[in-house]
Amino acid sequence: MDYNLLRGFYPALDAALDKIPHEKIWVIFFARREDKYSVTVAIHNHSEEDRKLIDDLAGITIPRDIYLTTAGQCGKIGIEVTGIHTDNLRLYVNQKHDHLTQNNFLQGYGYYLNKSGTIIGKKEYRANVIEVCYDVDYYDTENNLIDKDKEIPGNYSDWNGPEELVTIAKNNNVQHIFTRKVSKDQAYFIMNF
Repeated sequence: MDYNLLRGFYPALDAALDKIPHEKIWVIFFARREDKYSVTVAIHNHSEEDRKLIDDLAGITIPRDIYLTTAGQCGKIGIEVTGIHTDNLRLYVNQKHDHLTQNNFLQGYGYYLNKSGTIIGKKEYRANVIEVCYDVDYYDTENNLIDKDKEIPGNYSDWNGPEELVTIAKNNNVQHIFTRKVSKDQAYFIMNF
């Protein structure tokens, strides 16, 4: 796909597309949290060069232990490019499936970081095969469970972002889905390359 078709919607995405070699892109997540829209770009994590690319995008050195999961080195790294240089940068890592049970397994983690790269919160995403959703657990800086939610299949009206992005995905045969949170006013349009 020509990633330049995604330019012009979000300045932070345009800037990220200037820095990230397009062949490294795995997924682009477009999120709506209440009335705010954001974009996360996820790349393959095969080398220290990939981790340095995330550092360069973030403008900080990301703690390397974030990339180590219960199943070893994470396979993909996502950075919310619209949150760069804020006190609420979101970073996502996925891992090889850690099958805790046959129907529920750890898919990955989401981290909240401040401007200095300190972790200020964490989420765990567990794939729930029976309910066809993600169980999302939220933790504070002391690793105390503070909230739970589910991310379930959704549709365009849940996300309600630029319709042109959906058209671009369809016209370029890009796999895409919509999801939403059950307990929060949040929804996502996810393009998987």
